[in-house]
Amino acid sequence: MNHDLNQSPQPERGSVLIEVGIAIALLATGLTAVAGVLSTSMQNGARSQQINTGTRFLEGVLSSLDAQDNSAVLAMNGNAFFDRGTQAQSSHRVHLTATRVGLSGINVVLALTRLDTGVEVARIATFRADR
Repeated sequence: MNHDLNQSPQPERGSVLIEVGIAIALLATGLTAVAGVLSTSMQNGARSQQINTGTRFLEGVLSSLDAQDNSAVLAMNGNAFFDRGTQAQSSHRVHLTATRVGLSGINVVLALTRLDTGVEVARIATFRADR
């Protein structure tokens, strides 16, 4: 018998095809997982941007109210403010509630709502002493 010790045994026929198939399946699974993480990340980024936009709008309404005296703020009780010209164009609404507290001042509550979902995103409550 003449055996060549330097020669490696040949793989069985078809085993290379099976190995390539397993490698492709593993690669596809990994790419699917990466695509899922990327999709979730993009959704979270969009949600974060919407919240930031709404919060800036809420801060702007609060800042505008600071320039008003208490009687003007009380007159706006029940009003809604939209981040664009009309409700149909807007993505956020701020609802104002102002109530007199004795003789000393007023309570002001601003509620920020996303119009596409109807979900209240933020609420600010503050007391304003009579000036």
